[in-house]
Amino acid sequence: MSIVRSFFSKNTSIVSTNYFNSSHNPVTEISYGTLEQQLSRFLFDIDLGYLRQLIDSGVINPENIDRHYLRMYNTVGNGRKYVGRTSYSDDIERAVSFNLDIFNIGEDWDEGNDYDFRYDVMLDELKSKPSNWYYKRTNEEWDVHGVYNSGVTNIITSQRFDQGNENIYLDITEYINQRLFNSGNTDSFGLGVKFSSELESLQTERRQAVAFHTKYTNTIFEPHLETVINDLITDDRYYFYLDKENSLYLYLNNVDISDSIIVNHVDIYDYNNNLINTITNDDVFFVKKGVYKIKYKVDSLVYPDSVMFYDVWNITINNKTIEIRNDFYLIDNAIQYSINNTDQINLDNYHISIFGISERERIKRGIDRKIKINVRECYANQSKHIPLDIKYRLYVLVGGSYELDIIPLSKVDRTNMGYEFNISTSWLIPQDYKLQIVLSDGSYSSVKQDISFTIISDDIF
Repeated sequence: MSIVRSFFSKNTSIVSTNYFNSSHNPVTEISYGTLEQQLSRFLFDIDLGYLRQLIDSGVINPENIDRHYLRMYNTVGNGRKYVGRTSYSDDIERAVSFNLDIFNIGEDWDEGNDYDFRYDVMLDELKSKPSNWYYKRTNEEWDVHGVYNSGVTNIITSQRFDQGNENIYLDITEYINQRLFNSGNTDSFGLGVKFSSELESLQTERRQAVAFHTKYTNTIFEPHLETVINDLITDDRYYFYLDKENSLYLYLNNVDISDSIIVNHVDIYDYNNNLINTITNDDVFFVKKGVYKIKYKVDSLVYPDSVMFYDVWNITINNKTIEIRNDFYLIDNAIQYSINNTDQINLDNYHISIFGISERERIKRGIDRKIKINVRECYANQSKHIPLDIKYRLYVLVGGSYELDIIPLSKVDRTNMGYEFNISTSWLIPQDYKLQIVLSDGSYSSVKQDISFTIISDDIF
């Protein structure tokens, strides 16, 4: 599994009966209530350029995209003591028990450059700083003031907030895929966040509000789109068990997205050099640029273990046809299963070395790293031919003790070169990070190593 973050290209907060915005404020406050029924809403758009670049270059196979999640961090996400209390002003109360709607913005708009968050009524158009409640650009009004029009503007999705300190974590996969893959779609210029229409129509003594970090927060809590890609490589070439469907991969180095690559078929030969099967193009999976996969099973009633088979890939690259041969070794399926306690893996007997990144290394943002993991068995009595379950996690420390996941615990690729994975720093905010390597055996896990490193700004050399 891979994760890519896409950040906001612009954002602003707008307030009803107000010609100002607070586009550059590090915090947005979404509110309803007061006797005047004054509202505030948050508008934003997502920069999908980097994600499109990865798709267009073949680094991401669009068919492997699992989900797109919108993530926004509550300013009191870790502050239970603030739930339901008055905020920085006696007139503002932190809202509880509500729904927030995410709605589509159907008109292009400018962010503006104001900072202060103002609720005071300001009806002087001469002081207009678009975008705001009335204007999307200078001298260009919204079709509907406040952008959203009940019953007309499309609600993308909604989230329930019980306590009011929850973060926004919403699946907006369908919406993002339409923007990514429907080139003729110009019906969206971003999204907005508002309270449900039922709440927006209420009068209250105090303003009811919830606050989130914006793109100008200058912290790790910057809001973003999180794209999850199912591109895990689990190569069984050195762990090919009988009676089990195994995955065999082909790796083509130095290929370009402009190259025309067709896997015509894959021939499987047994240990007597007999052709026993041909896998057609329809059963070849494109994983990502330069990586292809087939699935294959060998019956133990027909073939013994401890023999060598081989697979021949027939490929046409830029109108030139070549064949690439690889070997795989058949293993008795019973080795996978523990017969007694002596066959179990003792995680303490494994030593892990990490290559591709160093402790306290400073890495310029935009440089990708391939991390290789070398696993060494310290004692000879360990089970053989058992693939290891190795995972990694990328996180930051907040306040010295709270751990915030950037990439949650994820499986490491197992390729023909061993255990490895890539870290793309292009979407990592300059800051200190920790990379954790975990070795697992069933329900038991052992943290093998933590490496600290720092992503530095693009402007620092």
